[in-house]
Amino acid sequence: MGKYSGKLLLSDLDGTLLDNGGIVSEDNKIAIREFTENGGLFGVATGRSHQNFRKFMDGVEINAPCILYNGCALYDSGKDLFLDAVYLPVQRLRGWVEYCLRFHPEVMMHIYTPESCHIVSSEEKGNPGIFSDHQPALYSGFEEVLNKQWLKILAYGKPDELKEIEKKLIEMEIQDEVHHVYSSDIYLEILPPTATKGFMLERLRDILGSGVRIFAVGDYMNDLEMIASADVGIAMGNAAQIIKDTADVVTVTNDESAIAEIIRNIV
Repeated sequence: MGKYSGKLLLSDLDGTLLDNGGIVSEDNKIAIREFTENGGLFGVATGRSHQNFRKFMDGVEINAPCILYNGCALYDSGKDLFLDAVYLPVQRLRGWVEYCLRFHPEVMMHIYTPESCHIVSSEEKGNPGIFSDHQPALYSGFEEVLNKQWLKILAYGKPDELKEIEKKLIEMEIQDEVHHVYSSDIYLEILPPTATKGFMLERLRDILGSGVRIFAVGDYMNDLEMIASADVGIAMGNAAQIIKDTADVVTVTNDESAIAEIIRNIV
């Protein structure tokens, strides 16, 4: 039994574990290693896919299931296995996606399936930086993905354009059949109705048992339910104000090795 036994730390990725350069600091890596070697469980909770999040994890010790796709899936990275997953109602969303592609072609529409991230927008209007950041990804015809299972939709665009397509989602009376959330001011995510990081945290709690104390940390609106559901909810120093108001503790920013600070002085 180590000093961190019976404790699970779930960390958001962007704006939390990653600094503003998209890197996990060496101090964070050292602290996570100390945490897991002394009985602690560490996992990430991110909107990224099970293939994509791995590229940031070099040198990061993960020994707990991870919450991915903003709560659509619970994933065992050691076994490369989905422990649980929920999916979108494809046919109900078909007309809304077609509307977005036709009337808001500047918005990049990403459809995540268990196999890959499919960008169904025009490649000529795509942002190369966004495409690169979401690898593995490919440009696909919309018809190609209609017979697949959809984990989530990610819309990337200017805030005013995202507000317009969000408004259309409500006009088409689909909003009650999905859960939509902003993961930043340029990302609108469409998820299955039960899918939040908080929902999947509770599924993880069922797997691990009541003897594990869960600490969860994040910075943006997609972390709200997770922070509220954790035994100890932690907001980043760079977090949105509503996240700070919901959390039990506010820590330092993501450029100050916040995960190391949390492990050494909060957990």
